[in-house]
Amino acid sequence: MPAVEEPAEQPQVTTPEVDDEPQCRARCARCVRPQRVCICDALPAHPLSVSTPIVLWQHPLEAKRALQTGSILRLSLAEENFEIVCGRSFGCLSRSPLWQRIQAEGRVPLLLYPRPGAASLQEVLAAADPHTRFALLAVDGTWREAREMVRLGEKQGAMAIAVTPVTLGAAAASGVFAIRKPPAEGCLSTLEAVARALDE
Repeated sequence: MPAVEEPAEQPQVTTPEVDDEPQCRARCARCVRPQRVCICDALPAHPLSVSTPIVLWQHPLEAKRALQTGSILRLSLAEENFEIVCGRSFGCLSRSPLWQRIQAEGRVPLLLYPRPGAASLQEVLAAADPHTRFALLAVDGTWREAREMVRLGEKQGAMAIAVTPVTLGAAAASGVFAIRKPPAEGCLSTLEAVARALDE
């Protein structure tokens, strides 16, 4: 009688326990940062209403970064006078309803950027007619990206007639919120530059 072959053992397949699965870090629903570095305690309880319209001209790569201050401004300022517009070219501002409103209201847009030859914000405000209404345009990106955006705007010619460049002068002597090394003294993060400009 022929020998009966024993069936070959089948490899056992084990289902990983739930505890073995990689766990995602818990994130805050408001600031979208990991819970352990949540910044909500430092933010206003309710978005602040400001009388000066602020347009944040943001580089597309900056919009993808986890550590970017534009999102903090979005959480801190009421949306009726704040908007983030993403794009490398100055022409992207034409897509902004807030920028269109600024133009329609006859406001003077001030480009908040430490550009050579720019006047200090204090000087511009002091010399202006009391009835002049202003708006802020802040450039948001790494220092290299911001520099390229401003230079592109200058080449397009639109910037020369559309905005007045200003710096913060003495108000920018020292920053406390430096997530990137500034290229020179007096260069602040977008978040801090906007906050100090609003204090003027």
